Amino acid sequence: MFETNIPVFCFGYTIGRIMDMTKRLIGIDYLKFIATIMIIVFHCGMFDNNTIVMMAVGIFFTCSGYLFKEKNNGIFWKHILGLTMTTLVYTLAYMLLNGYVHHDYGLTSMLNGLNLIDLLVFNENAIYAHLWFMGSYIYTLIIAQYGLNHIPSRIQTITMISLWIISATLPLVVPSIPLCYTRNFLLMGLPCFLLGQWIKVNQDHLVQFAPYWMLSIATVLSIINLMVIPDHIDAFALVYSEPLLLVSLMILAIRLSVSLKDDRFIQLYSKTALHIYLIHPLVYQIINALIIRFVDPVPFSLALIRTIFTIVISMIFAIAIRDASNRFISKQREKQHKHF
Repeated sequence: MFETNIPVFCFGYTIGRIMDMTKRLIGIDYLKFIATIMIIVFHCGMFDNNTIVMMAVGIFFTCSGYLFKEKNNGIFWKHILGLTMTTLVYTLAYMLLNGYVHHDYGLTSMLNGLNLIDLLVFNENAIYAHLWFMGSYIYTLIIAQYGLNHIPSRIQTITMISLWIISATLPLVVPSIPLCYTRNFLLMGLPCFLLGQWIKVNQDHLVQFAPYWMLSIATVLSIINLMVIPDHIDAFALVYSEPLLLVSLMILAIRLSVSLKDDRFIQLYSKTALHIYLIHPLVYQIINALIIRFVDPVPFSLALIRTIFTIVISMIFAIAIRDASNRFISKQREKQHKHF
């Protein structure tokens, strides 16, 4: 069983475990691991396709939707608080990083143009861009807990399709629209989350009638389509390619879970995935600052090494943070037992 005493979540898997998951789908852990590597590689500057990395983030929301089950309010809010506190800690860390980058530890420099309205409404965290995921994730979970489970499945499907279409067409109708107006809980978190729940409801039919060759072809075609579209995003591609790719990958992961082995590495990843995502830009900035002191511009071979070191060191830090969190919680519980 996966520990539920960690005060953070691991991209939906922990949510699923808390929500009474009785069988672990190893394929989903592997899928999330691949998505994590894609995001880190993108942030390390190894490729420049924003659509692909948004699809990778969509995998986490889709997995969360698939694994989510409503739970009592006490447990739910306890872990939402854990997510919020984790967000605040990393936000403070990146504020200090901003101060270091600008050689100014004044509040204005460290906040780096933070807009509270954009943060609270659109999940845009100007302190460090990747932190938008946390606000979007928290909002999506709250909506799922108190809204989605009380809505008929047909209405959920209509809502999902409508949000996909709005998300895809907004950049075409308003080309200058800020990214935060489409990259948020409403137009990214919820559509992908609802897709995950739709897959869960229909998985028996999807798994039964979709052979491996069909899923493989759908996955390859969707990836090619997403790779060749321009970075400003093509509506048609997002309306069908990304959902098709997410469905194909999820069904492949579910089917492969029967044959995949649950090794120690993937278990460790599933427990530290959130910290890996949150800390990797900080690790990258430190490694990059050291490299460019000696080599600038950075050649491709060195950039590849920089990316590999970022992945490995981020995992090491994530494991250390997880262990520290466990020790802290254990001490708090011991104090409570002594008090009583």
